Amino acid sequence: MTKNLFLKTALCAAFLAVPFGPAVAGNWDVDLSLTQEGSYQSNPLMRQDNVKEIYGSITTPKLILKSQTPTTGLFFDTTVKQNLFNDSDFNSTDFHNDSRLSKKIERWEAALGAGFDYDTTRTSEITNFGNNIRNDRHWGFNIAPEFTFSPSTEDSLTLSGQYLTSRYENNNSHTDYDVY
Repeated sequence: MTKNLFLKTALCAAFLAVPFGPAVAGNWDVDLSLTQEGSYQSNPLMRQDNVKEIYGSITTPKLILKSQTPTTGLFFDTTVKQNLFNDSDFNSTDFHNDSRLSKKIERWEAALGAGFDYDTTRTSEITNFGNNIRNDRHWGFNIAPEFTFSPSTEDSLTLSGQYLTSRYENNNSHTDYDVY
């Protein structure tokens, strides 16, 4: 893992590990779910010749934590997808997270959103260009700070930004990129 990628992973983990207990007292909603689905694709590599189908199952446990008070908010949504197919080259375990923390003080509100994806290009890079390949690991991270000033109950001014990065295990097939 490169130093830059390690730093971004550590930043995301630090954000998600912040002890929210005293800062977000109040009503907690916990939603747990588990889904099981069958999957069939007649031509996952989008080939004209030597077409091979895949079939299997996708098991998805999901955890959503929410807490909302008049001055603070926390949203944490994490999903794990276990993909098992007749061709083990397409098997993968994918992780997705979306989190948001917000704090209001009189006329000001600050929020920080962050998320990450650790999946494969089979699920993250759906294309119609015939360039699909077998599982290539994809790692994505995003962080989005937001500041809002409300001079009245009807008006508000928001300043927001976002940084998104995507990295691929096989750089010969996909290009790493950043979006600001």
